[in-house]
Amino acid sequence: MVKTRTVAICDICGYMVDAVEIENGMDYGTPDTWEHGKSGNIDICPRCAKKLEKPEWNYRGTRDSLVKGFNYADARKK
Repeated sequence: MVKTRTVAICDICGYMVDAVEIENGMDYGTPDTWEHGKSGNIDICPRCAKKLEKPEWNYRGTRDSLVKGFNYADARKK
């Protein structure tokens, strides 16, 4: 027996869950815990959304101060 399922897929990691039924089965959407991109066309699971909301804090410089962001010197070392 073949069964059809409608799923929501995270556009970043590929995580899949069953889609939520909207308006008596006429339309489907992502669960309420999922996020969307600025344009609304990207579906992001809660785990990826959590990773995207907080920037990493790294100790940089000689004074052991916290500096947020990307340092080009780190990229040259690799």
